[in-house]
Amino acid sequence: MTSQDAKRVFKNSRNNHGNAIAETGPMLYVLFFLLFFPLINLLSFSWGVATVHLIANNAARQAGSASSNTEAMNQMSNQAKSIVFSGIGQFANIKPVGGYRNLGVDLYIDRAEVDKVTDSSKNNTSNTVNDSQSNPDEGSFKFAVSQEEKNSTFSESHYGPNKSYPKSEGIDRKKYAYAFKVMAKYEVMPLFNFSSMPFGLSQVPMLGKAAIIEHCAISNVEHPEGLCN
Repeated sequence: MTSQDAKRVFKNSRNNHGNAIAETGPMLYVLFFLLFFPLINLLSFSWGVATVHLIANNAARQAGSASSNTEAMNQMSNQAKSIVFSGIGQFANIKPVGGYRNLGVDLYIDRAEVDKVTDSSKNNTSNTVNDSQSNPDEGSFKFAVSQEEKNSTFSESHYGPNKSYPKSEGIDRKKYAYAFKVMAKYEVMPLFNFSSMPFGLSQVPMLGKAAIIEHCAISNVEHPEGLCN
């Protein structure tokens, strides 16, 4: 190999190394774009889910202590409104879907015979233990509520949404147990919206469009005598 051939080989290898360095910057930028922003949206989604659960649980708790059905609905809506328009709700970027006063929450009244509630609680506890042992990887956390879960109750009778208990049914605390059920439904908006991007990202929840989250919370009625009011 002559000196000219050696110089030519060295020059080619230096050019290839320079090209690799020049391409590293754009490649890191693409990786950052593909990984960082979707990860931020995932964290935002988790915050939104937790906020929807907080709204439903707090609304049900406040409704349960109300002295009348009307007060229960007001307590529920006030709780939802206070969280949705608070810093927590604004950061979660959630949007109510229908509901009482368009706040994303609905109030139902459940009624069950006392004996059946006791028997059902025992059976559910037993089934939960068996299921967790046979399926240790399955969790109880759900992002949505199925139609069967919406219509199902701990009871034999179901009233609502956002209506008083019928006076014709009467209140019998010795025979029946009563509970308020709050159904919360919200859209969790993506923090970074990729709807204008190709590859069908506009149809992917939390990338190009909102994800709809539903959660159900139940609280015992402390003052059943006020359910008709």
